Amino acid sequence: MFKLLYHNGEKTQLTFYNKAPLQLTAGRQQLVLQYQQAFDGEADSAFISVPIVLYFFAKPQQQLRIVASKPRNKSEAQSFATTPEFTLVDLSRGSEVGFDTILTPRFGWQNGPNIALLDEIKKGQQQPDQQRILNQLKLLYQNANAEKQTQFLQWLKQEKQLRKDTP
Repeated sequence: MFKLLYHNGEKTQLTFYNKAPLQLTAGRQQLVLQYQQAFDGEADSAFISVPIVLYFFAKPQQQLRIVASKPRNKSEAQSFATTPEFTLVDLSRGSEVGFDTILTPRFGWQNGPNIALLDEIKKGQQQPDQQRILNQLKLLYQNANAEKQTQFLQWLKQEKQLRKDTP
């Protein structure tokens, strides 16, 4: 199961299981999630990930779902807690949504606030520097191979068409 610790810098305690839909407003999103799973009903067998900071953009009336394979045993749960793997899916289009993640270190969490996590949460409350985003996009495009550049251009055409079709 996932716990939603923060949404755009606001503390929350929402708990949801794999494939739970997320209803979000349009725009830039920052979610801070934490994976938690116990086996055998024992607290000492619980696997808890470091906080996972997830960045993405939501569109109007878009319903998103985090999809992850549920670990079936302790070994899989331990692996997932260390390196969580999931996708973000747009249910209306049946396609994956691009996102970025940061796994924050666990230091200081028990004795006080996690400084690395608090820094990321502050970023969620700030408007991104548009010039920096443009520079990052250019760099990523230039470093991609020809196949990925073609896929990106196809995605960009689809996005432009969607904007034209949306009133």
